[in-house]
Formats: sequence, structure tokens, C-alpha cells
Amino acid sequence: MRRSCLIIIFYLFINSIFGQSSSRELIDSGIEKEKAKNYKGAYLDFDKVLLTDTANTEALYYRGYMRYLMKNYANAIADYNTAITIDSESVELFYYRANAHFELKNYPEAIADYTTAIALDSTDKDLYFNRAAANLALDRKEPACKDLHKAAELGDKSALEAIKELCEK
Repeated sequence: MRRSCLIIIFYLFINSIFGQSSSRELIDSGIEKEKAKNYKGAYLDFDKVLLTDTANTEALYYRGYMRYLMKNYANAIADYNTAITIDSESVELFYYRANAHFELKNYPEAIADYTTAIALDSTDKDLYFNRAAANLALDRKEPACKDLHKAAELGDKSALEAIKELCEK
């Protein structure tokens, strides 16, 4: 009887903290807040999901993205690292982790993540364009130009301009 009372009290306590919101409702709420540019509110919704479900890759992805948007790149990378250990086939996780590495000027890590994302989806022009930018930051003109040509081939008009400026000189 005493144990049953403790379980009921614990259940009521958890519900009072998290309300009746399910993980799906919190994620949907966070997405709506992100659309309204309420990044901190969105972050808190995704964080609540992760308090009870630490392996929720969708919540990890979005919390990482909110951290990225709030320029908290190191913690965004930490969220993406955790999510990638659960889902190593997600192009988006590698793409956004690469972008966070780029912002921190960790260009070799960014290039490695863009390369992994390209291996998962070789049709995304942004992956090639961003990898070219990381290579250029390291003064690697030849691989950068190769990626710019591929991005242009996939329809990236800004890659065409970059080719004229950087590769045809």
C-alpha cells in the first residue's frame, strides 16, 4: 500500500512538471515557436522532451538547431553528436553539425561532416557549396572548385558566380 502511494505521488509530481503534454505535442509546440522565431521557448519544449526521452532524435535535432540559431554552436554539436550515435543515416544531422563546426572555424570537421552527408545524399547542392566554402577557408582551391562545379551542375546559381570569381582566374 505504501509503495502504491509513492508511485501515485511520483506520477502526480511528474505530471505537474510536464503537464499532460506528450513528446509529440511538445515537439509540435517547439516547431511552432521556432517558426515564430521564439527560439528560447522552442528550445525549452525540446529540452522537456529530452528530460523523459533522452534518445529522441527528433528532439535532439531540433534542440541542436535551436542552439545553432542562438549561436551556441558547441552545444548544438553536442546534441548532433548524441543524435548521430542513435541515427547515423540522417543527412540533416551531419549537415547541421557541419554548419556548426564551420561557424566555430573547425573546417576539417566541417568538411568531414559535409563529406558524410554527401555520401548519404549526393544530390544536395548545398552540401557541395558549403564543403567548397570550408575548403576555401583552408586555402584548398582545387577541391573547392570541384565542389562548386558539382553544386552548379545540381542547379546552384551562386556556385556559378563563385566559379567565375574563384576558379576561372
